[in-house]
Amino acid sequence: NRVIEKMLFLESGITAFTGAVLGAFAGGLFNVVIIKALNSVWQGAVQTNTLTSGFDPWSLVIGFIVTMIVILLIMKIKSAGFLKHLRKPETGKTKKPSAKKNLLLSVIFLVVTVVLIALSFFLPAYSTTLSYSSGVMIFVTMILLNRQYYLGEIKTGIYSFRNKNQISDSYFSFNPSQAIAPVLFLAAGLFAVIITGINRMNISDNMLKPSGGTGGYLLWGESSVPVRGILTSEAGRREYGLDDPELKEMVVVQARKTSGNDASCLNLNHIASPPLLGIDPSEFVRKGSFSFAVRMKGFEDSNPWQTLDYPPANGTIYGIADQTVLQYGLKIKAGDTLKIRTESGQVLNVVISAGLKSSIFQGYVIIGSGNFSRFFPSVSGSQVFLAAGDPELSELYKSTLSERLSAYGVHFEPARERLASFFVVTNTYISVFTILGGIGLILGVVGLGLILIRNFNQRKKDFGLMLAEGFSVKSIRKIIFGEHTRILLAGILTGVFSALIATRPSLMNDSNLPWKTMLIMILLILFTGLVALAVSVRSINKDNLIARIRKE
Repeated sequence: NRVIEKMLFLESGITAFTGAVLGAFAGGLFNVVIIKALNSVWQGAVQTNTLTSGFDPWSLVIGFIVTMIVILLIMKIKSAGFLKHLRKPETGKTKKPSAKKNLLLSVIFLVVTVVLIALSFFLPAYSTTLSYSSGVMIFVTMILLNRQYYLGEIKTGIYSFRNKNQISDSYFSFNPSQAIAPVLFLAAGLFAVIITGINRMNISDNMLKPSGGTGGYLLWGESSVPVRGILTSEAGRREYGLDDPELKEMVVVQARKTSGNDASCLNLNHIASPPLLGIDPSEFVRKGSFSFAVRMKGFEDSNPWQTLDYPPANGTIYGIADQTVLQYGLKIKAGDTLKIRTESGQVLNVVISAGLKSSIFQGYVIIGSGNFSRFFPSVSGSQVFLAAGDPELSELYKSTLSERLSAYGVHFEPARERLASFFVVTNTYISVFTILGGIGLILGVVGLGLILIRNFNQRKKDFGLMLAEGFSVKSIRKIIFGEHTRILLAGILTGVFSALIATRPSLMNDSNLPWKTMLIMILLILFTGLVALAVSVRSINKDNLIARIRKE
């Protein structure tokens, strides 16, 4: 046995060594490609083009050593099991995997899936996490159900096989991994590609509504010099020349601002002191502007905007920020306290009462205008502006405001464009993960081909016996094509269905999803797989099978 074990180690070790060496250098090359992409086409993810890839030989050596250790451990375990099997006396019986255990696992995972889906409806604050978890659970469940099909379908016995499907499935009933492995690879690749593609953030019509990320506002403006007064009051319109008849419907919401570090996703650093915006939230309450991703415990049934007007208690007030800012920029959540230094030097405790869904306020923490005046009295003018009115006059509003307020260094841009600029980072990361998922998808299709070749080689004597018993080569090809088509369809169905379950919140909240792109991708995978199967089964011919029978 030791001699056999050494032979197995030597044979497999050469392959493992070659693969580990090639993998180490391929990993280094892949790192260079990724860095170049981040400096160019994926620059939106890092907001710079000065990244450099560092080559460390020790990283390659460590990666190679770790890979070899893992491979050797796996080889040791597998070879020990193989040699143990050789020591057992042959009884002529073949052991079939347990269908009952597999069915029990399937039921358990299915129950967990149903519970998670139900919870995602009853706990909307955690719907994203729960939906993703349920998608993973249904993925595992469908893999187990696919396995159950092969384990439970066939009854062993001389007279059991009455049709071609039973003959086909009999092989997989004793070797279910041969059918499940390509399903797993293909489904995993599809799952990764679809969930990333669906979560791509685009400016849809819903984003332009009052409840959307723009709050229903047409323009976002900022000035380098504070603007005093209320622009759309009667006195303000006269003072700043905004009393033209065309501007009658224009409404401008103004906000005072403190200095601070940009806390939006365009700044990849951890932010401790973000800029504050002092806003009168009454207009937002009246219009129902913006939506909330999460609310502080105790404020679930109230409008979080109203908390901004609560008077301070012991140096504590309430604030609101974009959920992206809270999670990634400030690394806090609703209910946590943000400490800000006021003009007088005292510490102001800002309790986050809610987190906004993706909005144009990304980068700021919003507090009430009254509290802003109390703690930052020297900031007397506004530097942030939101303009609403007739959408058809949006360009007129922009040009007029830019011209009449040019002395204050103002810059106005469409609110939708500001919101879209924040999506660049998210969408760039999604593009990266989509490509990685695409690589997994390619591996799935390649895995299907490798499994197919392995099945052919292992079953040549079975095909030869079928040929000797009267099956034509054409019928054998049909059987093989049919069984592997079922594997291909099972992989596609598992990946697509589980991905749709995982992304349920996105599907329900956004109608502007890339359905056509996903459908084309799925059809291309199906077409490519069917063509590959059709070409592969052509390699089975009568001469090869007869030669195999003669060898037997």
